[in-house]
Amino acid sequence: MKKPILVIFVDALPFERGVNIVSALNAKTYSKSVPGVGYSINVKAEMFAGLKPDEVGYFCEWNYDSSNVVSHWQQALMSILELIGSKSRFANRVIHKIMSKILKENIFAIPFRFLPLLKSSGMTAYERDFPLPTFLSEGGFDRVLYSEEGVNDKKVFEKAINLLKKEKNERLFVSTAQLDGVMHHHG
Repeated sequence: MKKPILVIFVDALPFERGVNIVSALNAKTYSKSVPGVGYSINVKAEMFAGLKPDEVGYFCEWNYDSSNVVSHWQQALMSILELIGSKSRFANRVIHKIMSKILKENIFAIPFRFLPLLKSSGMTAYERDFPLPTFLSEGGFDRVLYSEEGVNDKKVFEKAINLLKKEKNERLFVSTAQLDGVMHHHG
């Protein structure tokens, strides 16, 4: 019989605060993970799969794509967008949101002049299709992921509670998004 384990992952929770919470639980045993330096997506690869950026093959969601050939019209368009964005922070944010919708990919605040040179290639280590072994895939964890529940923490926790009520569910991993957003915006 596997030892029952519940992992609730709060991405934006500062490391020190997370350690304090785990210590306050007075659990008889717990595993301590100390993340390295890097973007959230790489810290997750390190925590869940033990892989540093060079080993996982990316440093953030967006990475340089050496195979991409940038046409003159792309360069011209990006220069115009860059110029408009440099005149107004509001305009820059609006253009980034529109581009994110068009590309169906969050381009964050990537400068427009670099966008044609990049490709979204980083993957979160707790997703089901992460191509390398993680403690979740190797440990037989069931997962409730915000990416599958429409970025809705209420749905995530309702599904997790329902899974926990089943006696056969002994290992569960839960990831949140709305709580992550609150932590990013308000600390």
